[in-house]
Amino acid sequence: MPPFVRTLLEAIIGLALIAAAWVIAAPMIDNTAKLPSLPSVLQRAIELAPSDEFLRDFGDSMTALLIGLLPALLAGVFFGMIAGMSKGTRWLFGPFAVTFGATPLVLLVPLFFAWWGVSIATRAVAVFVMVGLPIMNMVMVATGTKRLIVTNMSESRRHAPVVEVNTANTAAVAAAIIGGLRVGVVIGVTALVIVEFMAGEHGVGHFIAQSASTPDMITTMAAIGLIGIPTILMAAFLQAIQEQGRGLTAPWVAHDLERRSA
Repeated sequence: MPPFVRTLLEAIIGLALIAAAWVIAAPMIDNTAKLPSLPSVLQRAIELAPSDEFLRDFGDSMTALLIGLLPALLAGVFFGMIAGMSKGTRWLFGPFAVTFGATPLVLLVPLFFAWWGVSIATRAVAVFVMVGLPIMNMVMVATGTKRLIVTNMSESRRHAPVVEVNTANTAAVAAAIIGGLRVGVVIGVTALVIVEFMAGEHGVGHFIAQSASTPDMITTMAAIGLIGIPTILMAAFLQAIQEQGRGLTAPWVAHDLERRSA
């Protein structure tokens, strides 16, 4: 089975398992304030999706997400590839990518609110910061990675000749970029919702938090599904492309080794 198809099937099966567990658990808990039935949540989601209130908050969130996410993806991929091309550029950009890529950047959000207040621009900046630097770090590592390959496995590992192959070919770099997009979508949506939870006056995060505080668990779960399921499917689609791209790397490596030994 191609990696692309397998990954998509895994995502679909995962969602089906979650739905099955939900259907089993809801009658056992028997408390709609904690876990309403799946059919009632689906019905509410169908009603909620075209409503003016939800569409207004959804549009507000998507505006902030796109303003922050697209520049973060472009900057992260661009500087990550530059940083991975040579030792010099690695030392130039690496300290920023490694340090901030490992930092829980959500800690900076209160500073953003203090500096710029609660606005679309603040949310966009938060998304940009929390997405761009981790993607830069990931693409930098993938672009500069080299693989050690034993060319004759019939000999002992101690004496077998080893060839160092730079895997930063077109397929590998493309897979790293797609991986960066996938991580960017997941982190971007997560960052946006967290920011709107903390101090949002509009947006889907504010809508979910407001519904949960009512409490209206059916509307809360429906809104979570309307945001979570498309994000899961988009991330799974990008991962499927990434894993298919990784499969294209192996033939290139084999061809390169054959050319070297000729």
